[in-house]
Amino acid sequence: MYFKRISWLAVLLLLSGGAVAKDISGEYAVHGVGGEPCSLFLEARAEGGGRLLEYEIWLSGYFSAFNLIVSNTYSIMGARNMGHFLEALDQYCSQYPGELLITAISSITMTVFPERHNLSPHVERWPKILND
Repeated sequence: MYFKRISWLAVLLLLSGGAVAKDISGEYAVHGVGGEPCSLFLEARAEGGGRLLEYEIWLSGYFSAFNLIVSNTYSIMGARNMGHFLEALDQYCSQYPGELLITAISSITMTVFPERHNLSPHVERWPKILND
């Protein structure tokens, strides 16, 4: 019974599509480096190394969750790689050093959203009937 409830909850979350998920007061929890200000990201970018890797790992999780939760999205990165997003964050964070990283990457992903890959490369794009 418990598994059925969790399954239905998961289905409802997936069907909600691209709705912004926040609590009733508009708040939401941010875990990890996503809750840090852009200024700390810029410092990590300048230093490189392990601290920058923390940001890259967090961003990979963000992109994976975005792909899972947002309807009609296979990869928000599209033809881009992590370097493209790091450069975009450099620009955004230089302009808004006090903004949280989650705010910065949310803005960037909404900008690139139309260029996302919305279909897996493993999915047959044309029905077999067209090939016969």
